[in-house]
Amino acid sequence: MKRTFTQNLIYKAKYLFAFLLTFSISAIYIQAASFDGNNPVRKSESSFNNAGELEVKLFPNPYKEGPINLEIESGSLKSLDITLYNTIGKVLYNKQINPTSSFTELTFTPEVKLTPGLYFMSVSSSNFKIAKKLIVNE
Repeated sequence: MKRTFTQNLIYKAKYLFAFLLTFSISAIYIQAASFDGNNPVRKSESSFNNAGELEVKLFPNPYKEGPINLEIESGSLKSLDITLYNTIGKVLYNKQINPTSSFTELTFTPEVKLTPGLYFMSVSSSNFKIAKKLIVNE
């Protein structure tokens, strides 16, 4: 299907907005982590809380279709809230889990079709929240 000029312009604007938002969030994180001696910049696909108790891996990323996989190494944490939301904060998936071991695998297929763009998957507990970026391609 061929896009009209206006549709093409809107499509490009969405990707530009997603890129700028991602760049802004990354720049803020890098600045905060760079100037705080307790939180050195880590270059990896995992996220850790300040105590180093949590590691989160989200894949496939970029995502196209099918199931989304989440691997969580939670240490001694007992309750986790998993949330997928879009850039305007609309919750698309939410699940509370109680890990029985320090390693948890979660696989789910979104109930709604994810349009191309940027989404966030957050893993939170009573004392922290970590958000991972999920990029959806056509």
